Amino acid sequence: MCGILGIQTKTIPASMKLLEEMTRTLTHRGPDAQKCELFPEYNVGLGHTRLSIIDLTESGNQPMSNQEGSIWVVFNGEIYNHVQLRSHLQTHGHKFNGSSDTEVIIHSFQEWGIDCVKKFDGMFAFGIWDKNRETFFLARDRLGIKPLVYYLDEDTFIFASEIKAILAHPGIDKTRDDTAIYDYLTYGYIPSPKTPYKKIRKLEAAHTFTFRRDLSHYSKYWDIDFQSVSELMDIEQATELVSEQLSQAVKAHLVSDVPIGAFLSGGVDSGTVVARASSQYGRTLRTYTVDFGSQPDSESQNAVSLSKLHGTQHRAVSFDELEIEETYKKLQRFYDEPLGDISILPTSFISAVASEDVKVVLSGDGGDEIFGGYERYRSWMARQWVAGIPTGAYRNFSTQMLRFLHPNSSVFRWGTYPLLSPLERYSRLVTKYRSVDKEGFLNRDWLDQFRDYDDLWFFRKHWKTDLDPISQAQYLDLKTYLTDDLMAKVDQASMASSLEVRPPLLDHHLVETLFSIPAKLRWSNTNQKILLKRSSISLLPMATIKGSKIGFGIPSIARRKVIKKIENKMNSLVQDQENDIFSNKFYQGASGHNVHWNLTALRIWMANN
Repeated sequence: MCGILGIQTKTIPASMKLLEEMTRTLTHRGPDAQKCELFPEYNVGLGHTRLSIIDLTESGNQPMSNQEGSIWVVFNGEIYNHVQLRSHLQTHGHKFNGSSDTEVIIHSFQEWGIDCVKKFDGMFAFGIWDKNRETFFLARDRLGIKPLVYYLDEDTFIFASEIKAILAHPGIDKTRDDTAIYDYLTYGYIPSPKTPYKKIRKLEAAHTFTFRRDLSHYSKYWDIDFQSVSELMDIEQATELVSEQLSQAVKAHLVSDVPIGAFLSGGVDSGTVVARASSQYGRTLRTYTVDFGSQPDSESQNAVSLSKLHGTQHRAVSFDELEIEETYKKLQRFYDEPLGDISILPTSFISAVASEDVKVVLSGDGGDEIFGGYERYRSWMARQWVAGIPTGAYRNFSTQMLRFLHPNSSVFRWGTYPLLSPLERYSRLVTKYRSVDKEGFLNRDWLDQFRDYDDLWFFRKHWKTDLDPISQAQYLDLKTYLTDDLMAKVDQASMASSLEVRPPLLDHHLVETLFSIPAKLRWSNTNQKILLKRSSISLLPMATIKGSKIGFGIPSIARRKVIKKIENKMNSLVQDQENDIFSNKFYQGASGHNVHWNLTALRIWMANN
């Protein structure tokens, strides 16, 4: 992993001092080397901090250029097929100075132009400066594993791995985007392309951005193709296909010039990755687990069993109240935007532990989205009966029966459920606060600006009406929750400790393979993650195969204690920066909402920004 930065201004001369200051904010992403390049004739600068993983020599340092010095790149991530691409490019006359995947990006851009991004297998975010065309080209990987944000106003264009690097520029507009804060309360994360700042935007997953002075072009280069589904496939064929792709994905993610470890929660996702990695790695794999002690919903014992089975060098590290408090203090410094996912705390903690031994770990992230492991999928499928209710007749009946009930009552919610669209019905399973909920703890004056606001605009953007119900839910989660919550969480938590996390289950070839399989084979109400379990049944203990999903989330009892403790600290802070958003009810505790991590995380961000 690395930290990347690029800047171009129209009128203000580019400054090496400022460029270096902005780049230093990304040191945690790449402590091994820092380098900046200034192109004063174009008012352009590039900055990079390096975590050395492929080609550990200085020839792998960035910013990097081609031999002519006409194309420059700053790159964060890994291109897993860089060796194959290098061989192809060499047959077409390209000459290389080193063995890094960064250099492959440069020559791929020379060979294929902006379509080079379609050739890359991996997780990546990069910016290319093409001097001859005086053009920037930005790209982000297909599933949003690596972050990339940019700022654009009349004078200045900046891109970076993290918002903090952009905020280090003294001349930018830092106006808060209230719609992003409102969206955060709906979804539990700030949806792409928004950030907490009006002028700073995220480059969306599977997108590219081309910028030349006053001209820009935003383009999507990849999506899941549901038209390729093979209805003739049976469960045995599907299992064999998935098993083969899993092995290839894990093998690709083991490419490294430094030792690799793995997160091991004890569940089927990380267990599958560890089982396959330990047999392919060629040396002893280090594994890491958060131990919550005797909590009833902890998987640490399963992790120990898996470690013994596959011969890994295992560390199970206790995450007690003291460790939680220290992790929370550390994480505040890296909190560029609020994120309502409390598992960022144990993820940050175990990342810090793993970084003592290795620079790279594999994870089981993405398994629930692509294999259908969330409990909400069962709820969603169980509620498909409402589609058969005649809406017109029911609407007349419900209007009379429900008009005296409060919109927040359970009877009202269930009574209106059949009247909702499929998207609105699914959103009830995944959103945090509805409009009526927000009225209980937000300042009414602040809320007035959202009177006609579409709370579900982000979901509408990615909802596919022509898919079967389970594919609708999985696709939506892949395009929204996975990128803007899970991947953002993992990146923040791991990069705070200079650790690269690789998720083999999000290999795009594996994702494409899974969604080419009919939904009836891909998902089962009685056996969730059926294809993952069937393809790994010889590799995992039966306790893991039959176990319930837990992952690296904080167990329920400990979670309540954590939130309470952090909230007490937040209440001791000056509330001036919050007063325009929260109502008096919130501070008096009358709403009951202040026990939720979503609001706690928002307050942490507001207190530090």
